Amino acid sequence: MNNYNQNTNYGNQYYNNSSSDDYKKSIMKGIIVSIIIVVFFVLFLVYFINISKSDNNKSNDNTNNAVENNDYNQNDNPSENIVSSTEKYIGTSEYGYVKVPINWIKYQGVDGNSSYQYCDPTGTYIISLNATSTNKTTAYDYIYAMYGNLANEGKIEDLKAGQLKLSDYDAYQLSGYYPDYNLFIYIWTFEDGNGVTHYISLEGGEKIEDYLEVPDTFTLNY
Repeated sequence: MNNYNQNTNYGNQYYNNSSSDDYKKSIMKGIIVSIIIVVFFVLFLVYFINISKSDNNKSNDNTNNAVENNDYNQNDNPSENIVSSTEKYIGTSEYGYVKVPINWIKYQGVDGNSSYQYCDPTGTYIISLNATSTNKTTAYDYIYAMYGNLANEGKIEDLKAGQLKLSDYDAYQLSGYYPDYNLFIYIWTFEDGNGVTHYISLEGGEKIEDYLEVPDTFTLNY
């Protein structure tokens, strides 16, 4: 009888210990699962925030092609100089300068264009300035290459090339029309006599003739 009671007590003790261990294990599993859930939630939240920022940046890049760039609006920056209530000079010492309407703003394209560009407030009309060493490309070679590229595209109509006087320089002119975009384009190349070949382009809509005098205001200094 005593042996039976002892065995019974031992069995009860083992059962109680076993139940306690199972309970502890259950709690530990619950804690571990909770931690995993929290970690996954935090990671998802971080991922969602990053995606949202990325989408916003892409949206800004696609919709804000024409923007004011504060780097070009500082008083100590010579790239923009107001000369009257209606006009200002824009450009760089490397590319030269042209006179544009006072309300034109710095243009920021999405294609990585290295040209110095300004546009009207709507972004419809864009003036671009660029330059390279004449030893690398003459004005004739430059316009000839541009003519070949545009002709090979097969998208441009009424492509014309010629020579004229631009400001005080002998220049080559190229012009054409993209019917798919209702876009007119004019390109000028010339050499300044200092070993530099300059490039100016103007593109825009049906009123582009209102701005054809802008390239003729070109100057190396103002």
